Amino acid sequence: MVLNELDEFLDEMAIIVWQCAYLTEMAVLVYQRGFYNWAERNTADLYRNYLVAMTMIAWSLAVIAPPSWPIRAFAIISADLFFYFSFVFATLRLMKIANVDAFFGSIVLMIKKMIPIMVKFMFVFMVFWFTYAVCHISLAGHLKSTPNITDVVWPWLIFSSGAFEIFGEADEEDKLGTVSKCSSAPLNWDVITDSSVQCWFKTSMIPVFLFCYMLVSSVLLVNLVTALLSKKYEDIDKVSHIYWKYKLYSRLIEYEEKLWIPAPLSLVFYILKTIFYFLSKVPVIGVIPRWFMKILHAFEGNNYAQDRRKNRKYEAVINGLLISANPLEGPTEEEKKAVELEADRKRKRYETDLIRRRFEEIMSEIENTNRFRRIRSQTTF
Repeated sequence: MVLNELDEFLDEMAIIVWQCAYLTEMAVLVYQRGFYNWAERNTADLYRNYLVAMTMIAWSLAVIAPPSWPIRAFAIISADLFFYFSFVFATLRLMKIANVDAFFGSIVLMIKKMIPIMVKFMFVFMVFWFTYAVCHISLAGHLKSTPNITDVVWPWLIFSSGAFEIFGEADEEDKLGTVSKCSSAPLNWDVITDSSVQCWFKTSMIPVFLFCYMLVSSVLLVNLVTALLSKKYEDIDKVSHIYWKYKLYSRLIEYEEKLWIPAPLSLVFYILKTIFYFLSKVPVIGVIPRWFMKILHAFEGNNYAQDRRKNRKYEAVINGLLISANPLEGPTEEEKKAVELEADRKRKRYETDLIRRRFEEIMSEIENTNRFRRIRSQTTF
């Protein structure tokens, strides 16, 4: 397989090297914390790295495939599309940094809570949008003016018909009722034909449909979603300071745990660490690589997740829940379940004792009352 000219992909290759650093950092953090634990706390990074991996695969196909193959054109388009989406997730990652400040952290929280409302409300917009788009395409005669229409043009026609009218931007041709293959002259009642009546009907109905659609979308729906967002803003503003403090703690822990060298230099760091690791296994010259390993270790963050696993297992051994006394390794899944089961038994036993003591206190209080003594003396023989 003959490779294409690499001069066409110099910019893409530089971006690939940059993005390889993110993938390497994710692999290291997943190895340290576990995939589910890392993915739960870094959802945006997870999807961004998925898109980065697909971008690298698409660019690799574009470089390897010959120019005569159709897959090369689709690979280039797919690579650009995946890159744009990965850039969106990278922007979301930058918004997480704003959580270190109280003001910007509250804004990030409000945006995060308002996005689901916008997504749900888009379905309401799409009902009126699709209805107007179909009517507009039929009345304006776009399909008849484009006889060689393809499947790619269909979505664009539906999107462009009614998309910008939501924000009050109407096309001048729609305001005037311009229809392809129809004149804007008024209907001649002396000479009435089928085509003249149809043209008059279409040119008259397009402005009417446009007015009704803009009245519903720009006035009713936009103000309705604004009211919903305002209500959500008032609810979030009451607890935004608490959420910000929690996120601030999470960001501080994240910065303490991650590598102190930014991308793409982190890729060079991991490459050097891998080389020194294998050289340190050599009996004769292994002392010098081990010394460099200690220097590189100074740039790594604190692995609090591993420390927490060690402490949990050590405490479980101290309490007699586990047999192993090695605190240097984290507990297995079976050991975790055993610890959780024992903790649940202790909690239920404590709740039972608490209820029993409370019941005894209530009964003693009842027995000490005069009414209870009088009733008991009357029932004794």
